[in-house]
Amino acid sequence: MKYKTSTESQKIVKKDYSKQIIFSLTDFKEKGYLLQTVTIPANTKQRSHFHHKQTEVFYILEGEALININDIDYLAKP
Repeated sequence: MKYKTSTESQKIVKKDYSKQIIFSLTDFKEKGYLLQTVTIPANTKQRSHFHHKQTEVFYILEGEALININDIDYLAKP
């Protein structure tokens, strides 16, 4: 895997979030790996979804977020 500058990453802007793909599926020798940051604006509700094999890390910069994992709500703060 090679180092990438921020200008080399792909940015995708949607109506209710944006994401920056830092390392895509083709950047790793092993299959199924991806590294991206997702930015969700304040007062935005995201659709419920799940991943079969994925680890998500939430980093709350300010305010708070309600995160539901396995039908349990967690209040996340900075």
